[in-house]
Amino acid sequence: MINNYSREFISMNKEQYKDKKVIFITSGVGGPYPPLEEGIVNSLTKFVQLKVCHPSQDLVVETKMYKPDIVLVFQEFFINHSQMKEIKQLGTPIAIWTTDDPYYTDATKEFGYFDYVFTVELACVDFYRKLGCPNSINLPLGCFTNIFYPQTVKKEEEVDICFVGSGFPNRLEIFDKMADYLKDKNVIITGQWWESLKNYDLLKSKIDHKNYWIPPQETAYYYNRAKIVLNFHRLPSYDYPIEGQSNSENIPALSVNNRTFEINGCKTLQITDLREDLKNQYEIGKEIETFSSTQELIYKIEYYLNNEKERAAIAENGYQRTIDYHLYENRVYKLLDTVFRVS
Repeated sequence: MINNYSREFISMNKEQYKDKKVIFITSGVGGPYPPLEEGIVNSLTKFVQLKVCHPSQDLVVETKMYKPDIVLVFQEFFINHSQMKEIKQLGTPIAIWTTDDPYYTDATKEFGYFDYVFTVELACVDFYRKLGCPNSINLPLGCFTNIFYPQTVKKEEEVDICFVGSGFPNRLEIFDKMADYLKDKNVIITGQWWESLKNYDLLKSKIDHKNYWIPPQETAYYYNRAKIVLNFHRLPSYDYPIEGQSNSENIPALSVNNRTFEINGCKTLQITDLREDLKNQYEIGKEIETFSSTQELIYKIEYYLNNEKERAAIAENGYQRTIDYHLYENRVYKLLDTVFRVS
């Protein structure tokens, strides 16, 4: 496992860094980021003394007053580079946790002044090391169990198959290929851009259109409604209809998205496309299921819809792995241990 800090180990060592002071600088962005920040802040407060700042604040002044042992920047969107360099001159170590690699790597190349770069993408570790940050570490996002947890849903709201997310081209292609199969299934697809499906007429009754980013509480309820939740990662190489996303160096995407942990945190069976790093996070076939073709995906959906005991066993195993190894407490402890441990 990449994250080898178990819940039991962390519980035994949770007081280790209580004397450390951390400034956490939020992304300053809405949409998906505040819930991630909530999970991180919630976890940091369990281990260290914490001050949370917005990137619009005078961070040099805040650093001088609080005297942290490290400044942790979350995402790169509104970093004031001159302030960061001034903080570094004060002798305060600076770390950044980048959460959208490799999709924004054209915008994350100016990281020479960071003492630590924590990236969710395994393939970006060498990328940042070559840019001049030897302390580049793979650190996935995780599951925030205040939001993503098993829930009881109304019988009439239950579905067999669920997908939550935007209609990116690779996702549209998969659903177009499965349209004939899905048209007679109890399916819900929710998100934006699904009207671009070639087989939209076959699936339009299954689509809960959204013209906004779906809040995590709503997403968690969708997951809990389903017997099977599908997870299709974005491709790293084509253009997206999202401002600022660019990966001109074509860095591959090897690591899983945070939905991987959040779906399993809801104790439902997850079937996902296969990424290289997945085997480091879950035991495939026991804690999560994968597919490599549309035909295989249809076969596995049909199989697990008709084999409830096996479906429930994998969902339970994936849930147990998640709460033991893939919460934000696990991630934050690894970050702190990387920065503060005595060699």
